[in-house]
Amino acid sequence: MVASFSQRLSQNLCRAACGHFDRRLGWQRAFIGNIGELVSVVWNGRSHAPTPAFLHRVHRGSDMRQGKIVGGVFTATAAVLLAGCVPPSAVRPPVTQGQTTVKSIMQDTDGYVSREFSPYELSAEVRNDVVNMDASPAGFGRIVVEGQTINKKIGGTDVSQFDYHWVVENQGNGMMRSVVTMSANGIPVNLALNLNYRNIFNLRSQLVRLDQTYAPRIIETNAISHFDAVSSGRNQLDYEFTETYEGQPRGSVDSQTKCTMGAAFSAADLNPKIAGSARSLDCDFINRNGVTTSRSHYAYLDKYGIAMLLDRENATAHITFKVTDFTVN
Repeated sequence: MVASFSQRLSQNLCRAACGHFDRRLGWQRAFIGNIGELVSVVWNGRSHAPTPAFLHRVHRGSDMRQGKIVGGVFTATAAVLLAGCVPPSAVRPPVTQGQTTVKSIMQDTDGYVSREFSPYELSAEVRNDVVNMDASPAGFGRIVVEGQTINKKIGGTDVSQFDYHWVVENQGNGMMRSVVTMSANGIPVNLALNLNYRNIFNLRSQLVRLDQTYAPRIIETNAISHFDAVSSGRNQLDYEFTETYEGQPRGSVDSQTKCTMGAAFSAADLNPKIAGSARSLDCDFINRNGVTTSRSHYAYLDKYGIAMLLDRENATAHITFKVTDFTVN
């Protein structure tokens, strides 16, 4: 079973990495908002990229846009390109490829994340849009979550499971820095790194596959056209924005996330260590053609001011997320 899964993972990641790249932002978009979609793409053998969400979509962490490893904790994933796939040679590296080595990120992950996923790495326009719209504080400094994802293929019997370790740090004005480590069989597979707005949509994100030499370019939000702060009290929350690879403004893609805030319940229902109340939050992730590509169900934790991904579904898979441990300080 392990060998069969490894072979399938390798084959499908090869398809995604070696030529089946979605012409714009591609598979990197995921979840923690990012986690959910990538796991699903890998498991189900989809040859095209995950849609916005961890990658979001674990790049729209988790499609922990975080299993496609966190569509929001977390889109997204056993996102590792296993041995056996060698991208074709090219005169120039693809636009998706960055110059930062995976080794350097792993040697100083905290330092790298602090530098690259700071609110001050956003354009002044985007940063000010968020700051001006949401002045309400989050109720934590740092949260650490341990959990599991279970991915079920639609119309089939295939089931896969991944473990995730999610660390999220409050950056003020609803902005949060997130690191999700996805593992399979106790072996780390990838890192989903992002700066997000209350774990609902990503402002900067990157999926780092741990078997690769270079990390992909960071995906960043470079313009926001509509933004509903959670603190506004609205039940309908809409986020319209454009994204691009850092340093590649000509490749900007329009995206939209539409959410509905629902009924309240006890957050302890998710895990006894989570305090206060929670509210149901359902979000649709919509591509540049106005088509809904995936749906996610969150619990918005009122005490902490952050959305926690509970399940994600698209046309091929349904991914659920279970919290096994929760620590806050």
